[in-house]
Amino acid sequence: MNQYKKQIFYGIYKTYHSIYHYPKKVLAYSSNISSFSFNCPYYHGGDSPCVAGHLPYFLNMPDKIQNSDQNNTVESLKDRVARFCEERNWDKEHKPKELAIGVVTEASELLEIFRFLSESACLEAVTDSKTRQKISEELADTLCFILRFAQLYQFDLSSCLKDKLAKNAIKYPVSPH
Repeated sequence: MNQYKKQIFYGIYKTYHSIYHYPKKVLAYSSNISSFSFNCPYYHGGDSPCVAGHLPYFLNMPDKIQNSDQNNTVESLKDRVARFCEERNWDKEHKPKELAIGVVTEASELLEIFRFLSESACLEAVTDSKTRQKISEELADTLCFILRFAQLYQFDLSSCLKDKLAKNAIKYPVSPH
């Protein structure tokens, strides 16, 4: 999709921030764009143009608005990963052992970036744009497996983290300065 159409979609998204509340308005507005068509794979199986007024999946997440840690909940991230996996019919492969293997595999790929580097080279790596992109991808891959595991097997990650930090606070008390 070219940048111009993406900007139009972004404008539609901003104007009608909740597509689920105003689908008819968005459909009417978007139908005025010449030769405009998009598929809505999550809601319509991916083969037919969306007639319900849903924005395409990737446009429901404009980079500057929603793609930041401050603007996402763990639940919204779980939903994104679940939707991505369900669109590809991966549920049957996502058993606990396979997901745990995926976490370790992706974390190992993250470690591989830093293997054999000195401490100063590691610090340089996180600032180098090309290496930073690789790091970002491996962090995302690892997080995807963690989110998918939690989503499929009903783990509340916020509660898991809170409970583990409480245990770690006892195990590793703050030393007086």
